[in-house]
Formats: sequence, structure tokens, C-alpha cells
Amino acid sequence: PHPTLMMVVIPILFVSIIVASSIVHACPHAGLHSTSASDLPSWYLRNRIHAHTRLAPRGYCNVTTKKCADVFENAAQLFHELGVPAYVRHSHQGEDKNWWNTGPVAAQEAFIQATGRNLPQEFIDRAHALGMKSILYHYARAHAYYGKAKPEWLCRDHQNNTVPIPRGLNLCINSPWRQVYFGQLAELVNMGVDGLYIDEYPQPTTGCYCQHCQALYKKQTGRNIPPPSNSASFRQYIEFNTRNVDAWFAELTAVVANASKAAIAQGSRSEPAVPLLSTHSLPCPINNGEIYENPSLVSHSPQSVAKIEYDTAAGVPCTYSFDHPGHLENASFEKDVLITWGWAVGRDNAWQRPGHTWNPLKTDSSQVTAGAAAMLTYGLVANPDHTEALIPNFKVYGNLYKDLQAPLAPYLETATLAQSLGVFINQTRRDALMAANGTYRDPTLIKPWQYLGPLLGAWRTGLRHGVPRQLVSEWQLRGSDSDLRVFCNLSTLIVSPADQADLAAELAELTACGVSIVVPPTTMDWYDVGNRSEWDRELWQSISKDVEVPLEVLQPLPSRSGVLAVATPLHLGLFKLNATQPAGFTSRLLLATNSFLWAGKRSKSHTPPAPLPNVPLRLACKQGTTALTILPILTTASTSSTTPCQDGFANWTLPAMTTFSAFEIRG
Repeated sequence: PHPTLMMVVIPILFVSIIVASSIVHACPHAGLHSTSASDLPSWYLRNRIHAHTRLAPRGYCNVTTKKCADVFENAAQLFHELGVPAYVRHSHQGEDKNWWNTGPVAAQEAFIQATGRNLPQEFIDRAHALGMKSILYHYARAHAYYGKAKPEWLCRDHQNNTVPIPRGLNLCINSPWRQVYFGQLAELVNMGVDGLYIDEYPQPTTGCYCQHCQALYKKQTGRNIPPPSNSASFRQYIEFNTRNVDAWFAELTAVVANASKAAIAQGSRSEPAVPLLSTHSLPCPINNGEIYENPSLVSHSPQSVAKIEYDTAAGVPCTYSFDHPGHLENASFEKDVLITWGWAVGRDNAWQRPGHTWNPLKTDSSQVTAGAAAMLTYGLVANPDHTEALIPNFKVYGNLYKDLQAPLAPYLETATLAQSLGVFINQTRRDALMAANGTYRDPTLIKPWQYLGPLLGAWRTGLRHGVPRQLVSEWQLRGSDSDLRVFCNLSTLIVSPADQADLAAELAELTACGVSIVVPPTTMDWYDVGNRSEWDRELWQSISKDVEVPLEVLQPLPSRSGVLAVATPLHLGLFKLNATQPAGFTSRLLLATNSFLWAGKRSKSHTPPAPLPNVPLRLACKQGTTALTILPILTTASTSSTTPCQDGFANWTLPAMTTFSAFEIRG
């Protein structure tokens, strides 16, 4: 194994994992996981570490000589030398024109006009020839030609000014640009692209006042768009703007799905293209007045996934969310709580389909490995960034793909997270709190702790005690996944009394599926950080009182009912494996990761954490099982081991590790 995956021995930290000996029966109706990771193409599930770069013709190609730089022409080959199974490169950046012969000639890049080349088709074909998958980053918000030639397609503010963004002028999704852009996506699908990377929120977050939006709002509401203000009518318009974006994402996924279906029917492709839909801006729960994270944003298609950024949740500005300026990290929640919660927002809104997670940090091999390992542990796809001039950068990435991606690929293709704790994230209630407790961009009146405090608190409790957990939105509440053992119902804290009756019926369905409903303490003041440990203690007592959760971490200090004041260094991921095993055996994948907080762009320190010690584990045995077999995948342990089951449990020690380890558990 690569040195960063090696293990060392230091004093012992006591941890116990309890794999439940029985599981809850799945509900007979559609509920959680009505769409699931299994709906995705096998290549996406199998290959969980990708590569990301840019490489535009404007910077790498010469119109006069009609030639391009070697890295531009041969990126697929260079990535292939690193062992990269799938990579992202651009096909439109916003400040440029089209990279192939589509639309008016004037809408094409000068290099395309001079050469007649179809660059996206070449990118796709070169990747496929090497057995790789091609994901194209196709920017939606701006276009150099249409932004000038079609001013009536541009977004406008309430004073009829155009809306500048870093890559040009914001084109409106309700203008004819919508059909042009969707047509380009369909063309890329027909070329054989494997994934489409859709970056950023496409509309101005404070709304658009162009003629197309004005007409649409008038048609749907009978009213004109009000000017920005603290009024309820303007708040309603902001909600309209967000729902309208949601409809745009829904149509986008339908365009990709229909084009894929037609191409499969014609025999030109075997699997659908995967849309990667941006969740770039996380809910704070309010940020500049908009609702950013729609409940169904990444649930439109079972073939779509969330595009996430590594530590967005640890650095997104929340000046408008909190009664004091700053970031989420200043609100006394540790960064690992915030980062993993941010990952879960995208992952679990997409029914736990692995979110595609970009990490721009690209300077040190150990950091890149730590970041990728953490993403795999939390059921994500890692997408580390590569500096163009250094491709292939063996110094940073030489061991990442061959030593981490390749050994895990056969397991991850059929792996699904084994989650047991559901944490309620009520996004409708968040919107209501924003409207009721604050006014547009008025930070002095907004009290988001009524929503965000209990949510992050419950997530924190699950993390600190090592319980596999997932976020459950109100639109996912009916029904239960077969692994859900306990549901943390925050409705008494973040749901209005008028909604309680509806929720009661939905919670009754969870109970009928064998899920225990836990209500956190309601008396704690979330502005007082000193209350956090007591709140955690009470919540954990409720969770562990009657329910045996599948995976649990026990820290030596403070007591089992307490909470650590610093980030937990050990993160564990437990996955079910669907591969055929010997008769009578079940199989699980256990991933273990050391602290990864040093591996993100926003990390204040890039010093690696101390190695983790040997960790004693206790695993429950299936009834009738006499022994568990532990097979090493990535660890210093060179041979498998068998540990006997006694009184329903088997004792085993996770070897000490520097960064990451992986095991298969049979039995």
C-alpha cells in the first residue's frame, strides 16, 4: 500500500461497533430509497475517485497554427497513465463560445471556425478508447455570443440592469437560452458523454426582472414582480424564483434522460448519461434572502446525483443567518460536523446516491489521499482537482488511483450505506421560519437556531457516537429504508403546530415499519454553547435506551454519555455488499478514516493528524453464526482473520492506521 495508508501503533483508543443482529423489515410502500444508488450506471458506482481539470481552447489552442498544446490534446492519455477511471473536463466555460459546430457560425469559438473540429466528441472518443469515462463540464449561466447577440435573453435586476457574474452576463433560464442550452446537452448525450457537470445556481438569487420572468410570474400569480423589499409579496416572489429553478433542473434531467433513452434504443450507447446537479450553495438556512436548497433539487431522476464541494458547509457565509457576523464554523459546531452535514445534504436529498464531490486542494499527496478516503467513507465520489500544467502529476496523485481507487472498485460497485439513524431536516419549516422570524436581508430579526441548531445538534450527536446516519426530508418521510432503526424527530422544535397532525400520520408509518421515534430535549437554549453537552447527553440517552444501533463508537473520555469538544479523529463507514457470497454468509464493507480536516481548501492547518491507535471492535454476529471472517483490503494486515462469536458478539481489533483502512466482514 501507499505509505499514507500504512498503520502505526500508539496508545489504545477503545471503540465498540455493534452490527445489529436483526434488521427492520422494509415497508411495503414507496418510502426512503424509492430511488437508490442501484439506479446509477455501474461505472459511476464502481469508480469512486475521479479527476477534475479545465483545458479550454482559448488558453491551449492557436487559431493561426490550428494546433493545441499536448496536455489539451492528450489529457485522456495522461490521466490514463495515473490510473484515472473517469475525469471531468470543460466543454463550455461561460466566457467563451461553442466548442463544436452547433448554432450560428458566429456562436462558435474562433478555433472551431478555423478548424471545423468537434472538441467534445474528440474528448469523449479518446477517453472511451482508453477504457475511461468522460464527464463534461458545460456551464449554463453565461455565453460569450448569446450574451451580446441576444440582450433580451439576459437576466435583469429591478432597475432593468443586466446582471454581471464572473464569467460574463447572466442569461435567464426562462428565455430562449433554455432551449439552446438543453439542446446542447442533448447533443453531448448523443456524442456519448458519460456525465454532465452542471455547476452553480443558474439564476440571480435575488430574482430576475427580465421580460420572460415578468410574463411567467404574471401568468402564474396574476401579479407583477414586486421590487426588493421586506414585504411578504417579495418573499413570495423569491420562493417563486427558487421553485422556478427547481423546475429548470427537473426539465434538464428529463432532457438528458430522454436523449439517453433514445440513444440506447438506437444502440449508440449502453447506459444513460449521469447529470451532476450543483448544490454549490448550501442552506444556512438563509443566504442573501433565497431558499437555495430545494427539497427535490436532486431527486428528479434516479440517474442524477448532487455535485458537492468538499468543505462548502464549513465556509459558506452566514452573515444573514446568524445574530452575529461570521461563518458556520464560528457558531461553535466543529468543522467535521459541518462538512459531513454538508455532504449529507447533497447525498441524502438524492436518496443517498453518491454525491460527486470536488476538492480543489492539490498540493500534497497525503492531503489528497485523506480527502478522497473521507469521501469514500461517507458514501461519496471524490473528485480531486488537477492543475493543468502538471498533468500527469505523479508526485501528488501517483498512488491515489492505483492504491486506493482500484482495490476498492469491486466492492463499491455493489456497496450501499448501512444507515440506522435518521435525522429530520424539514425544509418547508425552514422556509416558514425565514418568512416569519426575519425580513429580507435583516440579520437582526432572523432566528435560524430554531431550525439549524437542533438539526446540526442531532447530526453532531450521531457523529460523536459513531452512529451511521442520514438526513430525512419531510418529502421523504413516508416509509422507511430497511436499515433505519431510529428516527430523530425534530418536529417539536422546527415544525409549526399546524403541521403536527400531518407529521403524526407519517411518523406512525415509520413506527409501523419498526422504527423507534426519538424526540430530542426541547428545553436547551442553543445560543448557550455550554448546554450542548447536556443536550447531547439527553438525546443520546433517548437513542440508546431501547434501540441497539448497528454501529457505535465509544470514546474513553469523557464518559459514554458525554461529548467531545474537538473533532472525532475516527470516522467509520459501514456498507452492505450485494455481491454473491458463500451460502449462509452476509458481507459488509468497513471503511475507517483518520481526521480529514487538514485536507480541505479552507483548512487553517495542513498538518497531518497523529496516527490512530489500535481500536478494539465488538461486532454482533448473525443468529446461528459461529465466527466472523475479516478480510483485509487496505491495511497492514496481510492475511484474513477469523474471530469466534460468543454470546452474539465477536471481538476484533482494527489495526492502527495513519490515514485509511478497509476490510470486508463476512458472517
